[in-house]
Amino acid sequence: MDACALPLVDGFLRQVLRLPPPQWMLTRTVLRPTWLGPYPLDTGQQVTDRTYLIHRDPRWWDGPEAFSPQRWHQAPKRGHYLPFGAGLRGRPGSPLARIQLMALTSLPARD
Repeated sequence: MDACALPLVDGFLRQVLRLPPPQWMLTRTVLRPTWLGPYPLDTGQQVTDRTYLIHRDPRWWDGPEAFSPQRWHQAPKRGHYLPFGAGLRGRPGSPLARIQLMALTSLPARD
């Protein structure tokens, strides 16, 4: 099942995963000294990324509290939508999970 074939179902599921996200925060360990904006980070420090807040930030979302499947006609910018994490530590099963969710969500619409 292709997400392009069911744009309303895809938009609906993306909204369900955005409000609220399956994981409300992500934690990463700093591997080498670096900076996060104006803040210096040392090796071994823990950094927490609050997905719940990212998904509701008005800088990146128009009407962040609104449930609007139509907002997904264009892809969000990288780092603004993280229902399953991102990068090397993102959830490897997330593509399969999305396909399964789309199949289950579209079942009631079948003839």
